[in-house]
Amino acid sequence: MTISTNYFSGRATKDNQLILKALDKIGFPNGTGEGYPEFVKEHFPWAIKNAEFMQTVNTPEKARAYVEAHLDD
Repeated sequence: MTISTNYFSGRATKDNQLILKALDKIGFPNGTGEGYPEFVKEHFPWAIKNAEFMQTVNTPEKARAYVEAHLDD
C-alpha cells in the first residue's frame, strides 16, 4: 500500500477511526501537523494520475475493504 493509496482509501471510508489509523500508518498525525499541508498538496497530482485506482475504492464499503486488507502492508 503506498502512502497515497492509504491516504485516499482511508479518507474514502468516512470512518474517523479508520481514517486516523490510515493517517497514522503514513506518519500523520505527528502531534504537530508538520508536513501535512505539503503532503495533501502533493497528493493531488497522484489522484489525477490514479483515477483508475480511485474507482476501485469509490464507496465507503470498497474503501474500508481495501484499507482493512492492506493496512499492515
